[in-house]
Amino acid sequence: MELPEQGVDRYQAIGQHEAGHFFVARAMGFRVEKVTLKFIGRGNEKEPPHRGEANIHLYRNLLGIDQVSKYLRDRISVLYAGALAEALKGHVIDEEIAKFSQETNAAVDVAKASEYLEMLLNVERGDDVSLADPESRRCTRNALCGELYQNAADVVMAHANAIKVVGAELARKAMENWGREVVLTVDEIDRLLSRLDASETND
Repeated sequence: MELPEQGVDRYQAIGQHEAGHFFVARAMGFRVEKVTLKFIGRGNEKEPPHRGEANIHLYRNLLGIDQVSKYLRDRISVLYAGALAEALKGHVIDEEIAKFSQETNAAVDVAKASEYLEMLLNVERGDDVSLADPESRRCTRNALCGELYQNAADVVMAHANAIKVVGAELARKAMENWGREVVLTVDEIDRLLSRLDASETND
């Protein structure tokens, strides 16, 4: 698939991908620790090879089926967030770029989300015998996927400024330290955003 035209630098978009996971995870109540990024290509590729991660603690004390359902929904939203954040143009999401990301950088995230969607169907609709039919299950699963995808998109757009600032800083550090993993801790991210808030207030 050909990379669509994008309004931000491709390196920054990759940084935004990890920042998207970070901010949506925090919004969903997961404990977040850091984001990391390393560019590993020669620097002249159209799609820069890289390794990145948002470090998210997935522990949650689940005391009933409703909490299991909520956990799965939150986790799926976090997985979708990377591709959506990568596709931010201003405060909106470019669906063509999001689709490109889902088929490339976010392919593993999409595969994980698909497994969680199957689990979620079994948790929420396990007693619905109609879902034993493959076509009925596919339609129900697609509707649930759309709901959680939109939920993730709403959170990404609500945090668009923070995602772009952190994504740009992460990419800048990774480009200056090519071939080495760079880190932004949660404290560094919060300080970065505090300076941004102060600057906007002064303006």
